[in-house]
Amino acid sequence: MKVLCVVQARFASARLPGKALYPLGDMPMLAYLLRRMATVSDAEHPLCLATTQRPDDDILAAWAGALGIPVVRGAQDDVLQRYLACLDAFGADACIRVTGDNPLTSRTMVRGVREALCQGYDYVDGYSDCVTGTGVDGFGADLLRRLDAMDLAPGEREHINKRVIDHPAEFSVHRVAAPEALRRRDVSLTVDTIEEFVRVRDMVARVSRPVEATGAADVIATA
Repeated sequence: MKVLCVVQARFASARLPGKALYPLGDMPMLAYLLRRMATVSDAEHPLCLATTQRPDDDILAAWAGALGIPVVRGAQDDVLQRYLACLDAFGADACIRVTGDNPLTSRTMVRGVREALCQGYDYVDGYSDCVTGTGVDGFGADLLRRLDAMDLAPGEREHINKRVIDHPAEFSVHRVAAPEALRRRDVSLTVDTIEEFVRVRDMVARVSRPVEATGAADVIATA
């Protein structure tokens, strides 16, 4: 079963524009995330960047290209359309959603969600009991096509898990438990504001490991 890992990012963040290019270590935050996700990707479990067709996202596409990571571009607000385009581009059976504001996304959770998707669930929740900014969720291709055929509100097409969260009985849903090291509720590793970026940047600086070897639990342990 081909499970695609999709990193979703765009330059025009509402609260912190351009944060994808803020420096984390010695590289942009987006590159930091892509390099980490590349370590849990292969031919059967490929990785791509999903961004928009806006000119200000050209630089994000360029960074992904420089790392050898394919890019799929689509509408700014129709995130569901972007994910469907990614599935079609790779002929994937399912996908994992990774958001660009979470540079410390847990690779343990990526693997766990991937395994659950391979068991045939429509939707896999791999973030509910994680430190904010480390979790992921997963979608079967058939689920995303079902959603696309529904009369969804714009917000449901932008936040592609909203319909499932609001109507769980309509879908086959599974939750992946987080390991103990990722369950601290006093820590957040997401980046939506400049204050959050500074906190995450400083935490990452305390971990003396290459980006590919840096795990979410390593950074959490510095808090």
